[in-house]
Amino acid sequence: MRLLHVESWQQLVELSVTEDVRRTVYLTAIQQDLIDRFAHILPMLRMSPMVTVAACPVCGRYGLQDRRPVAKACWFTLRCPGSPVKAPATEARDPDAAPRARPGSSPAGPVSG
Repeated sequence: MRLLHVESWQQLVELSVTEDVRRTVYLTAIQQDLIDRFAHILPMLRMSPMVTVAACPVCGRYGLQDRRPVAKACWFTLRCPGSPVKAPATEARDPDAAPRARPGSSPAGPVSG
């Protein structure tokens, strides 16, 4: 959302109807899978005031997080030894760059031998 200068997921969806956001933002296959699996959370994300996702890599629980640093101890599950982390942002993409190959695919197509 930051790369596209929008304040909410709804604005990003509206923008994607009129512009090809894939020319600006590159999503890995893992990031796309996360978007697909957790689509119910995306409408809650905002840039101002900041609302993002924090997740614990040990218990697998997640929740919404504001701009403040994430607590060192997991607050999602009682006695979980994990340390939650905020979801990372995507990377900027050069609009003139060729599309990157997805894991498991060949950028040049099938190889014959």
